[in-house]
Amino acid sequence: MKLDLFTEKSLLSPNLKKYVKKGVLIDTAPLLILFLGYYDKKHKTSYLHKFDSGYTIFDYELLRTFLSGLRPFRLKITPHIFHEFYKHIQNLLDSRLYDFFPEISEYLLKIKEQHILKNDIINHELFEKLEIGEHSLFLTIQEGKYGCILTDERKVCGILEKNHSVLTMNYSNEIKPFLLTQLG
Repeated sequence: MKLDLFTEKSLLSPNLKKYVKKGVLIDTAPLLILFLGYYDKKHKTSYLHKFDSGYTIFDYELLRTFLSGLRPFRLKITPHIFHEFYKHIQNLLDSRLYDFFPEISEYLLKIKEQHILKNDIINHELFEKLEIGEHSLFLTIQEGKYGCILTDERKVCGILEKNHSVLTMNYSNEIKPFLLTQLG
């Protein structure tokens, strides 16, 4: 299911609550926005922009604002997402890698992790359509239950749009424009 933020009266509406009450499954790009944005702001660096030239510290602030409006919630990842996150950090920060993790580890440890078996990913009907990280997030949502995936991948939103048990929220195409109109 796709969230139409423009028709929601409140981000805490009953319709949205049912999707986020078990947590927000966060994809690699939004996770990087949060942690690289935090690091960049604190150290006046530009690793977030280096990751994707479209992202700035302003994106970090917008995403934090959005997530704070969804409280109470928990962020959740899978080992597949953590691996992608770590590899990006490793490539981007190079020699500063060992300065980065001690600063963010307290926050990173608070994110709940859910394991998904590779065989479940391989045997699933969407195996060839979704990347491994996004697929692992989708599979954490149990059949018949509701879940929410925060991503910045249009492809994921398109593939899962008709699935009414999954709410996909795209940062760049839905959340950011919505927040910018609210700011004014």
